[in-house]
Amino acid sequence: MCYGRVYYVGEQDYYVAKDSEGEYKKYESAGEDYADYLETMATLTPSQIVFNDAIGALTRANALKANVGKTVTLSGEAGTLRENCVQTWLYVKGIDAFYQDMADSRRNLFQHHGMNKDTHFIASTGIEGACAHRSDLVTMDAYSVIGLAPEQVYYLNDFVNLCPTMDYNVTFERGTRVAYCDRAHSFISGTASIDNAGQVVHQGDVMAQLERTRSKILTGCCSRGRQGLPI
Repeated sequence: MCYGRVYYVGEQDYYVAKDSEGEYKKYESAGEDYADYLETMATLTPSQIVFNDAIGALTRANALKANVGKTVTLSGEAGTLRENCVQTWLYVKGIDAFYQDMADSRRNLFQHHGMNKDTHFIASTGIEGACAHRSDLVTMDAYSVIGLAPEQVYYLNDFVNLCPTMDYNVTFERGTRVAYCDRAHSFISGTASIDNAGQVVHQGDVMAQLERTRSKILTGCCSRGRQGLPI
C-alpha cells in the first residue's frame, strides 16, 4: 500500500458513572471513583465520545482535505481492534498499585475481540500517566490503519532472549512492524530489564537495566516476523 498523505483520526471515550437520578457523579479525590469507573467501563458504552480532542475538530474549517488524484490513508481508532489496530497505549495513574488490574482488563478486552495465544495480540504499553480529569485513573490511546493487507503486518518476537508474554499472563506482542512499499514502521511495546523467563534482572543497577532493555528492543526490531517472513 502506497500513499501520499496520512490523516489521523483519534477517538477518546470517557466512562463517567451516573447516580440514581441520572446525573454524573462527582468525587472528592482521585481514585474514589475507581469501582464505579470499572463498572461503567465494563459496559463498553462510553458516556462521552470526542474525536481529535475537540468538538468540530474534523469538520468545516478543519475538514480533512486532499487534492484530486492523491492517495490518502486514514489512521486512528477505526476498523476493528484485531484487524486494524497496531498499538495501544494505556496511561494509568498509580500504575504500581493498579498494574495487575490494567493487565487483567487488557487481557479480557483482547479476548473479547478474538485475540489470544492462538491468534495474535498487538503491541501495547501500560505506563504511568496523568489523565484529563483528576478523578480518572486510566486513559487509552490507540493507533490503527485501515486497508492493511495481512502480509504487511509482522509481529516481532525474540524467543531466544524473551519468552512469550503469555508465559507470565500478560497479553501483547513485543512489537509490531507494518511494511509499506517504500518503508516500514516499527511499534515497540513497553520493554523492561527481564530475562527469557520474564524475571527482572540487574535489580539495583539502573545502567545495567537500561542496557538490557535497549538490547532487547534492538534484537526484537531485527527479529523475524510471526509469519516467518523476512522484514
